[in-house]
Amino acid sequence: MDTNIYSMWYKQPSVLTKTPNISIMIRLEGIESYGLYMQFADMLHTIGGYQEYDFKKICLILGYTKKNIKEKLNRVLNNYNLFDFCVDEFGVEFIGLERIKKDIESLRKHKINGAKGGLKRAENYLKRKENNLCLGNLDKFDLVGVFKTYLIKNKRNGYYKIGKSKDPLKREKTLQSEEPMIGIIKVFDKDIESVLHKDYKSFRVRGEWFELSKIQVKFICNNY
Repeated sequence: MDTNIYSMWYKQPSVLTKTPNISIMIRLEGIESYGLYMQFADMLHTIGGYQEYDFKKICLILGYTKKNIKEKLNRVLNNYNLFDFCVDEFGVEFIGLERIKKDIESLRKHKINGAKGGLKRAENYLKRKENNLCLGNLDKFDLVGVFKTYLIKNKRNGYYKIGKSKDPLKREKTLQSEEPMIGIIKVFDKDIESVLHKDYKSFRVRGEWFELSKIQVKFICNNY
């Protein structure tokens, strides 16, 4: 059993979410399943690539206590061919992460081969944008008065608030008058509040407050 199977190749969301099995998992289980996958993958990485497959122990290590989260994690580990399972000489079953490395390498090659086409599409987009500006269609790019989505962290309890406002900084100050230990993590120049609430409903604590991992927060900030 080789424990030196990968470095940090799996931490590339733009590539990883396009692999067939990850893509199917996200479609069926929702985007929070990707957060569960990444948190477990990080744990595997820190301990050398493989972990004894004891589901109850894994849930305890990751800190999952809610029944619906544990059920989803169980499906992530077992239903989508994302992990390797093997048995050592003592009959102990282990779980590892090598399985989708070839998929990622294949997608990288496809991305490189398609770079020229990507540049052409970018050039066409810029031309269309310039044409719109020349025609006076400035209203499409005017964000004044449009709701923006914000991600705020409460440093006291570690919860995150997903909300929307026309002026997120003003909203932050209002909330700080009630709870000084909060601060904005990210502002999105579009209204994606309902999308995020739906995608992370399993992690809702109350209202607009969610219990999110660092991996989930990073994914939200980089992919929405």
